[in-house]
Amino acid sequence: MENFNRLNDKYFKFLFANPDYKDLLIGFVNDVLDNTPKNVERLPPVVDLVYSNREAVPQSALDKTPRFDVMARTFDNRKLHIEVQVAYDPYLLQRLMNYASRSYAGDTHQGEPYSSVQIVFITLLNYNLFPDSEDWYELHRMINVATGAWRLRSMEFHFIDISKLRAKMIKEHAWPKTGLERWLYYLGSIGGKKNMETIAKEDSRVNKMIKLENIFREDPGLFAAYTDWEFEKKLYDATLNHVAIQDEDERKELDNISALVNFIERGCTTLPKAAALLGMTEAEFKAKMAKYNIKIDNA
Repeated sequence: MENFNRLNDKYFKFLFANPDYKDLLIGFVNDVLDNTPKNVERLPPVVDLVYSNREAVPQSALDKTPRFDVMARTFDNRKLHIEVQVAYDPYLLQRLMNYASRSYAGDTHQGEPYSSVQIVFITLLNYNLFPDSEDWYELHRMINVATGAWRLRSMEFHFIDISKLRAKMIKEHAWPKTGLERWLYYLGSIGGKKNMETIAKEDSRVNKMIKLENIFREDPGLFAAYTDWEFEKKLYDATLNHVAIQDEDERKELDNISALVNFIERGCTTLPKAAALLGMTEAEFKAKMAKYNIKIDNA
C-alpha cells in the first residue's frame, strides 16, 4: 500500500510508545533537542528513560482527562511528552499548556518541596499552526523578554511542522541533512520508495522503522486498528467540513461525495461509476472532492 500513513495514531505509538523500541524514542528526542538553535542553551541528550502512563488521572470529576500519545521520564528528572496533531485543532495551544501544567503539578505533593521536574513537550504537526512563520521548527520557552534569560526552566515546547518541511524540501529538491530531517522524511512520507531505501542505508533508525512497518502491516490486529483510526479521522475531517458548510444542498452533496469515496476506497466501485451516479463527469467529481478537501487514500 503506497499511501501508508506513518503519522497514524496506532502506528506512531507502535514505534514510539513501545518499550521494546525505546531506542527509537531516545534517538528521536535527542535529534529534536539537537535542533535547538545554536544561539540558545540546549538541554543535554537523553541517556535512558522509562515510559509513563499516557492517561493522567483527573483531579476532580469535572476535569478533562489528558491523554498523551507518548509519555516518558528520564533519569535526570525530565518528563517527555510527544504529541502528533494531524488535523486542525483551534484549541491546540491551550490544550498543550493544560497538559504540560498538569504534568508539572502532578509532581508536587502536600508536605513536600516543589518539584524540580522539567517538561519537554514535542508536538509533530501535519498542518500549518503558525501561518505567520515559514519555519518548520520552533522552540518556545518562558524567557525574560528584555534579556532573553531563561530562568523559568520548568517547560519548553518544540513544534515541528512536517507540512512546511515537506513543501520546502520538494520545492528546493532538498535531501535530508540532519538526523531530525531523516526522521521526518520517513514519518512524513516525504520521499518516494527509492529515496527512502537510500536514506535507510544512511540511517539505521530509518532502516529499523521500515522493517517494523512491514511487521505492523502484516499483523491483522494492528492493521485493523490502523484502518479504524484512518476511518475515524476521515469522519472527523468530514464533520469539520460539514459544520463549516451552511447551505443545505452543499451539505447533502458533501455527504454523497464522502459516501462514494468511502465505497471507492473499499473497492466497491470506481471513480467513473461514482461520478456517473451523481450525474457528473470524472473531472467534475474530482473538482467536488477538491472543493470539500476529500482525498482517495488508495489512489
